[in-house]
Parts: sequence; structure tokens; C-alpha cells
Amino acid sequence: MYLLYLDESGNESEANDQYFVLAGIVLFERQTYYLSERVEAIQKKYFPSHQPITFHLTNIQAKKGLWRKTSESLRQAVITELIDAIVNTVDQGRLLYAVAVEKNATLWGEDAVEAATEEICSRFNLFLQRCHHEGNTQRGLLVFAEGRFDRRAKVWVHNFRRRGTTWGSINNLADIP
Repeated sequence: MYLLYLDESGNESEANDQYFVLAGIVLFERQTYYLSERVEAIQKKYFPSHQPITFHLTNIQAKKGLWRKTSESLRQAVITELIDAIVNTVDQGRLLYAVAVEKNATLWGEDAVEAATEEICSRFNLFLQRCHHEGNTQRGLLVFAEGRFDRRAKVWVHNFRRRGTTWGSINNLADIP
């Protein structure tokens, strides 16, 4: 099974944010173990005595929480190693997805988030269709980061599976946990 982990960036209702971004990474289910091992090794290397750390780029760059007391060189080293961990994960379909929705008078707020979710679902489904045509009949599972929309996204994706998207039917997604 292919997993698509998604997280959002930007504030969908804030007038000062011109874009809302939904982005994620696709990994084959066995790849998650190797990526997790690499991320845990980074934590052990730099923060051996801390509880599990959430490596959120926004917090690292903004020096929030734990990152407030870390040097610029340490923050950059951590970012570089995290990128390396993602890039060098065993490649069995690793993909990065991102949709940037430009907000306007008619598309903002929850509608912008739903539009981004619909496009990501459609693109992930196309990837799974290509895999199927090549003889790889794996299904897809969407995993949303806990946030403002993870619960609503489940409803949207259920509806996309039932009625399709702007770009066609969704028939390769297994579910959202």
C-alpha cells in the first residue's frame, strides 16, 4: 500500500496569506520504517535526552520552542539531514506532492482547503492508476496531519470517492485512517 502523508501551510482564512498550501510525501508502506529510523537517528544525534521531537520546519526556522535555544548552525544541520533522509529513502514510489491554492474573493477559507484536498486526491489517484497499469496493484491511504482540517478532510475524501472529483473518479484510494 502507498501512504500519502499530508500537512497544510498557510492560513486559509487570513487575508494577508495569498496562498493556502497542502503538501505531502508518498511512500510505499515499508519505506516508512526506514524513514522513521533516519529521523530518529537525527534526534538521537542532536537531542539524545529529549522526548520525541516534532521536526516542523516552520518552528525550526522561527526558533519556536526547543529551537529557540539552538544555534543557527545546528538548526541548518538538522534541516539538511532531514532533507537528506527524505531524498535518500529507499525509492519505491517516493513522491512529493504540493498544491498551492491562490485565495481570492470566491475561493478562500474552508473552500480553498477542500479544493487543495480534491486536487491532491486526484493526483494521488492518477499515480496509483499508472502503477496499476504497470502491474503494481497497490492501493493508496491518505494520512492527514492532525490540524484544523483532518476530520473535515475525511468527509471530503469520502465524497470524492463516492461522486468523483473535477478531474474524474477516485477508485484507487483505500481510506483515511
